[in-house]
Amino acid sequence: MTNLKRLNMPEDEMPREKLLKYGADKLSTAELIAILLRTGTHSCNVLELATKLLKDNGGLHGLCKLSAAELKTEDGIKNAKATTLAAVLELGLRIARIHNGEERESWQDKLKFYADRMGYLDREEIYALFLDKQEKVVGEETISYGGLNGAFLDMPLLFRRAVRVNSHSVIVMHNHPNGVLAASPEDNELTEFIRKGLKTLEIKFKGHYVTAHGKILLIS
Repeated sequence: MTNLKRLNMPEDEMPREKLLKYGADKLSTAELIAILLRTGTHSCNVLELATKLLKDNGGLHGLCKLSAAELKTEDGIKNAKATTLAAVLELGLRIARIHNGEERESWQDKLKFYADRMGYLDREEIYALFLDKQEKVVGEETISYGGLNGAFLDMPLLFRRAVRVNSHSVIVMHNHPNGVLAASPEDNELTEFIRKGLKTLEIKFKGHYVTAHGKILLIS
């Protein structure tokens, strides 16, 4: 630890001290990340490490795409730093679910939350929301983790989950990592397949949505 490169600046301008003196909103993104990292490496101090991490990954937006395992592949980032960063980034995404001190419960707000979250993904995923008769969210599930070019919907999982939580209706949403906010022929086919399956279970299909770059489109 004694051989790690240290910050060469007045003590009251170091990230932690600066935060205490001026407030977190006065720090740059690199300074905030430096506080989480705590230490640098032999070749760069903690602020340089934070700046490099942002630069190499396209800024904060790119950093949000990285899992803890991916963070560990970055120079100077091991288990402790990777898990701390991953946890804080996840907390930041979950904060989007809070409104007026309470978690958002409307399905519209849930859709917006997932649209914002999916905006950071470079792979396709499918989420389902399960609603009661009052259209409150009683359950949510990741139905599929897909690849770069698509995702396979685990239909039995969707139907089992819908029955288990006694759903009155179901909403499905998936993302288009390529940024195209339009339904593909496959999306339309999937919509009809889900509709028919839920109808057999006497569960209402409230809609299939696609999202890209935070925007949302109702397929049907």
